[in-house]
Amino acid sequence: MTIKKTKGDRIREYLVKHPKQTNKKIADKLKTVPSYVHKVRKESYFDKSGPLTRAQLSKELEPTLNALFGAQDETVQVSNYVGNTRASVLENAKQLVNKDRAEIYGDSKTNHDRIAKLWSVILDKEITSQQVIMCMTALKLARLIQTPDHTDTWTDICGYGALGGEDD
Repeated sequence: MTIKKTKGDRIREYLVKHPKQTNKKIADKLKTVPSYVHKVRKESYFDKSGPLTRAQLSKELEPTLNALFGAQDETVQVSNYVGNTRASVLENAKQLVNKDRAEIYGDSKTNHDRIAKLWSVILDKEITSQQVIMCMTALKLARLIQTPDHTDTWTDICGYGALGGEDD
């Protein structure tokens, strides 16, 4: 008895062999729609040998995330980055804006005022801190065009939205 493969199985098999292929090309080849390929790709994490389970992914990413974020006393919980919900994205943005980034870059208002002054000199035009936040949000949106499922970018946009909406 042969078990018929699901469309998702066929997509995952194709991704193992052709991980850099675009969603459109995979969809055309497997006679499906690019949005479904995107969904399967997003749900399936791959290394060079094939798909990783979420447990394997967590174990593999944990040291890298801890090194990137300089964790010493606390370790970065990969679960915050895998399987995100809107609440977890907002919670991560809140943590970044109120604690992590503030510790690294100082007060956000002061930092964005400093960026505005530098950009004003470079562009020979007066730039406000509010415009800096709008431009940084636009930069993040531009990046999403290439990688629409990159959670960190969505989190950054939420953080910039909070900073932009804050009263002076």
